[in-house]
Amino acid sequence: MRVGMSDPAENLVGRRVLVVEDEFLIAIEIERCLREAGAEVAGPVPDARRALALVEDGPLDAAVLDVNLRGEAVYAVADRLRERGVPYLFATGEMEIADRPDYRSRPKLEKPILDAELLRALGDLLPGRLRACSTGIDGSSSGDLAHPPKPPQDEVEEGISAGNTGSIRSN
Repeated sequence: MRVGMSDPAENLVGRRVLVVEDEFLIAIEIERCLREAGAEVAGPVPDARRALALVEDGPLDAAVLDVNLRGEAVYAVADRLRERGVPYLFATGEMEIADRPDYRSRPKLEKPILDAELLRALGDLLPGRLRACSTGIDGSSSGDLAHPPKPPQDEVEEGISAGNTGSIRSN
């Protein structure tokens, strides 16, 4: 059973999403999740230099950014994405985002990230489509993208028993 009023993965079909993540296992899990949702993945790349090259390389629809890339901050990439009008979110284990309103106002997913959380948050970033998961399955509103509603435990267990364990874990 899918979480939300409609499938957030539908919003990602054919969309090009930049993934900037320095932890290999997390990067490939994010990539897998996005590809399964029908997105084209730019990257994943582990550093700001390569990410900036991909930003300049071609059009992007959205981006997933880890804040701390082995001691290097990702903010130069975030700034360039903002300049180009590309929506992005932070997916990070870092508790603090730089003290600038434009960074603090961006959606933030804390690791470990569930596939459904990532898809819902990215789907909500993308323009020109319905807000797929703005209302939770229980009818509650999820206006805060950084902390989307969690599925009820019975749905989580149902997904696990069906073989859908999809979570992205951080060590």
